[in-house]
Amino acid sequence: MSQMLFEKPDLAGIRKERPTLAAKLIGELGDTLNVYFDGNVVSWPLTGSQQANQILKKDSTLGIIQPGQYAFPTSYKEIVIVLDGTLKAAIGDGELKEFNPLEQVVAEANTNLRIQVEGAPVQYLCEYH
Repeated sequence: MSQMLFEKPDLAGIRKERPTLAAKLIGELGDTLNVYFDGNVVSWPLTGSQQANQILKKDSTLGIIQPGQYAFPTSYKEIVIVLDGTLKAAIGDGELKEFNPLEQVVAEANTNLRIQVEGAPVQYLCEYH
């Protein structure tokens, strides 16, 4: 799948709209595109974020989730912060809960993160601890 089909999120715009997250949005979006579920979930590494925050195991990612249901096995503790839109998430067989902008989902390492998006796509920041 061509990387040209996916438009990068406007990082400068997100920083301006979400000043409370500015410290987490350090670095620039890399060119390496991560594509999941036939392009319904895409993300870009926030290069330099791991160097700026030594707690992170790897660079954070900034991405977009299209409407649908998805399950992600986690290798790290993942903190998913909703930037725009609404998603429902659950860990393992847990109950789906709704998360709105600036709310975060925390999934421990070696669990299964289930996500459901209805209506509009969701923009998110994912940190790997």
